[in-house]
Amino acid sequence: MQKTLATAQADTKSKIGVDFHGVINTRPDFFREFCREALKIGMEVYIISGGPRETILAYLNQYRISYTKLWCIYDYYEQRHQVEFYDDGSFHVADELWNKAKAEYCKEQNICVHIDDSAIYGREFATP
Repeated sequence: MQKTLATAQADTKSKIGVDFHGVINTRPDFFREFCREALKIGMEVYIISGGPRETILAYLNQYRISYTKLWCIYDYYEQRHQVEFYDDGSFHVADELWNKAKAEYCKEQNICVHIDDSAIYGREFATP
Protein backbone atom coordinates (compact mmCIF):
# COMPACT_ATOMS: atom_id res chain seq x y z
CA MET A 1 0.00 0.00 0.00
CA GLN A 2 2.75 2.44 0.94
CA LYS A 3 4.60 1.84 -2.34
CA THR A 4 1.38 2.41 -4.33
CA LEU A 5 0.77 5.71 -2.54
CA ALA A 6 4.36 6.85 -3.13
CA THR A 7 4.08 6.00 -6.82
CA ALA A 8 0.79 7.87 -7.16
CA GLN A 9 2.27 10.92 -5.45
CA ALA A 10 5.36 10.82 -7.67
CA ASP A 11 3.15 10.81 -10.78
CA THR A 12 1.24 13.90 -9.63
CA LYS A 13 2.84 17.13 -10.82
CA SER A 14 2.48 20.37 -8.93
CA LYS A 15 0.42 22.87 -10.88
CA ILE A 16 0.56 26.65 -10.73
CA GLY A 17 -1.78 29.15 -12.36
CA VAL A 18 -0.60 32.56 -13.54
CA ASP A 19 -2.88 35.38 -14.68
CA PHE A 20 -2.06 37.21 -17.89
CA HIS A 21 -3.56 40.73 -17.68
CA GLY A 22 -1.89 42.68 -14.89
CA VAL A 23 0.60 39.90 -14.10
CA ILE A 24 2.45 38.33 -17.05
CA ASN A 25 1.93 41.32 -19.35
CA THR A 26 3.37 43.72 -16.76
CA ARG A 27 6.59 41.70 -16.27
CA PRO A 28 7.04 39.46 -19.33
CA ASP A 29 10.80 39.01 -18.87
CA PHE A 30 10.36 37.92 -15.26
CA PHE A 31 7.53 35.50 -16.10
CA ARG A 32 9.41 34.06 -19.09
CA GLU A 33 12.14 33.02 -16.64
CA PHE A 34 9.67 32.05 -13.88
CA CYS A 35 7.67 29.76 -16.17
CA ARG A 36 10.78 28.26 -17.73
CA GLU A 37 12.22 27.41 -14.31
CA ALA A 38 8.91 26.03 -13.00
CA LEU A 39 8.61 23.75 -16.03
CA LYS A 40 12.25 22.73 -15.70
CA ILE A 41 11.68 21.40 -12.16
CA GLY A 42 8.62 19.44 -13.28
CA MET A 43 5.77 21.78 -12.44
CA GLU A 44 2.88 22.43 -14.80
CA VAL A 45 2.20 26.10 -15.59
CA TYR A 46 -1.34 27.14 -16.51
CA ILE A 47 -1.89 30.61 -17.96
CA ILE A 48 -5.38 31.55 -16.73
CA SER A 49 -6.95 34.80 -17.86
CA GLY A 50 -9.98 36.59 -19.22
CA GLY A 51 -8.92 36.26 -22.83
CA PRO A 52 -9.50 36.27 -25.66
CA ARG A 53 -7.26 33.27 -26.28
CA GLU A 54 -5.82 34.36 -29.65
CA THR A 55 -4.63 37.71 -28.27
CA ILE A 56 -2.93 36.11 -25.29
CA LEU A 57 -1.45 33.31 -27.38
CA ALA A 58 0.17 35.83 -29.75
CA TYR A 59 1.71 37.69 -26.79
CA LEU A 60 3.03 34.51 -25.14
CA ASN A 61 4.62 33.47 -28.43
CA GLN A 62 6.10 36.93 -29.03
CA TYR A 63 7.76 36.94 -25.58
CA ARG A 64 8.63 33.22 -25.71
CA ILE A 65 6.80 32.44 -22.47
CA SER A 66 6.52 28.68 -21.97
CA TYR A 67 3.52 27.06 -20.31
CA THR A 68 1.59 23.81 -20.08
CA LYS A 69 -1.90 25.06 -20.90
CA LEU A 70 -3.68 28.33 -21.70
CA TRP A 71 -7.26 28.77 -20.43
CA CYS A 72 -9.42 31.87 -20.99
CA ILE A 73 -12.71 32.80 -19.36
CA TYR A 74 -14.05 34.52 -22.48
CA ASP A 75 -13.46 31.52 -24.73
CA TYR A 76 -14.86 29.09 -22.14
CA TYR A 77 -18.17 30.95 -21.89
CA GLU A 78 -18.30 31.79 -25.59
CA GLN A 79 -18.23 28.06 -26.39
CA ARG A 80 -21.19 27.66 -24.03
CA HIS A 81 -23.10 30.56 -25.64
CA GLN A 82 -23.03 32.56 -22.40
CA VAL A 83 -21.44 35.70 -23.83
CA GLU A 84 -23.63 38.64 -24.75
CA PHE A 85 -22.30 40.62 -27.73
CA TYR A 86 -23.10 44.27 -28.42
CA ASP A 87 -23.28 46.23 -31.67
CA ASP A 88 -20.15 48.23 -30.78
CA GLY A 89 -18.08 45.01 -30.67
CA SER A 90 -17.93 44.76 -26.89
CA PHE A 91 -19.18 41.78 -24.92
CA HIS A 92 -20.38 40.82 -21.46
CA VAL A 93 -20.39 37.67 -19.35
CA ALA A 94 -22.52 37.72 -16.20
CA ASP A 95 -20.38 38.86 -13.24
CA GLU A 96 -21.28 35.86 -11.11
CA LEU A 97 -20.00 33.53 -13.86
CA TRP A 98 -16.90 35.57 -14.70
CA ASN A 99 -15.78 36.13 -11.10
CA LYS A 100 -15.87 32.47 -10.09
CA ALA A 101 -14.48 30.98 -13.31
CA LYS A 102 -10.78 31.01 -12.37
CA ALA A 103 -11.39 29.41 -8.97
CA GLU A 104 -13.60 26.71 -10.46
CA TYR A 105 -11.04 25.96 -13.18
CA CYS A 106 -8.20 25.75 -10.65
CA LYS A 107 -10.24 23.37 -8.50
CA GLU A 108 -11.14 21.16 -11.49
CA GLN A 109 -7.51 21.03 -12.64
CA ASN A 110 -6.02 20.57 -9.14
CA ILE A 111 -3.99 23.77 -9.45
CA CYS A 112 -2.53 24.40 -6.00
CA VAL A 113 -1.40 28.04 -6.42
CA HIS A 114 -2.72 30.83 -8.63
CA ILE A 115 -1.00 34.22 -9.06
CA ASP A 116 -3.44 37.03 -9.90
CA ASP A 117 -3.59 40.80 -9.45
CA SER A 118 -7.38 40.99 -8.99
CA ALA A 119 -8.63 40.43 -5.44
CA ILE A 120 -12.19 39.83 -6.64
CA TYR A 121 -11.20 36.39 -7.94
CA GLY A 122 -9.69 35.43 -4.59
CA ARG A 123 -13.10 35.43 -2.91
CA GLU A 124 -14.02 32.27 -4.80
CA PHE A 125 -10.83 30.31 -4.11
CA ALA A 126 -10.61 27.73 -1.32
CA THR A 127 -7.51 26.30 0.31
CA PRO A 128 -7.04 22.64 -0.70
